[in-house]
Amino acid sequence: KKTGKFRKPVAITNVGLEGAVKLAVDWIGNSVYWTNNILHRVEQILDDGSIRRTIVHDCDRPHAIAVDSSAGYIFYSDLSTSDDFASLNRVDMSGENKVSVLGPHSQFTQILSISLDTTNEEMYLLDEMSNSIVRVPYDGTRTDIIYCNKVNGRCSETPLITSISFYHSVIYWSELKDRNFCQMKSLDLTLKSPRTI
Repeated sequence: KKTGKFRKPVAITNVGLEGAVKLAVDWIGNSVYWTNNILHRVEQILDDGSIRRTIVHDCDRPHAIAVDSSAGYIFYSDLSTSDDFASLNRVDMSGENKVSVLGPHSQFTQILSISLDTTNEEMYLLDEMSNSIVRVPYDGTRTDIIYCNKVNGRCSETPLITSISFYHSVIYWSELKDRNFCQMKSLDLTLKSPRTI
């Protein structure tokens, strides 16, 4: 069996990365995008390090980021300390045409992780405040809680969900307290019991 070998890592950039939080890759445009909560912006660099630029300037505390290269969208969360600015936003690949998918007065504004279902143009979000996984279409027209640990009819703060990923109609997540990895297939995404893997 042939095993892949990796070359020595090469730094794309090492300048101005204080405050870099999360990154996403645009495999069509050969770019890397990241959020920076000290410089309050979303940045882009070509994967060979040749061109770097700021895509979004007007952020408070940008955090999660995801890119759908085919649709031409970048999604990012802003965990602003002000209730008037916390949001989930969408911009085009140049950083223009900003749309607030989930605005500051939405129930879900503390988005720690974003995973995309590019086929159905839906996002799966990990919301810190509700400790839940939420499904939202790209246009933000509805929000569906697909998983939370219900206690007395409300989402419980435990077990703490720490990360999510969507792949081929299955949502995966990790839970900190119980150290579980869990999954649910898309047909089951209606607050049913997950399967621990």
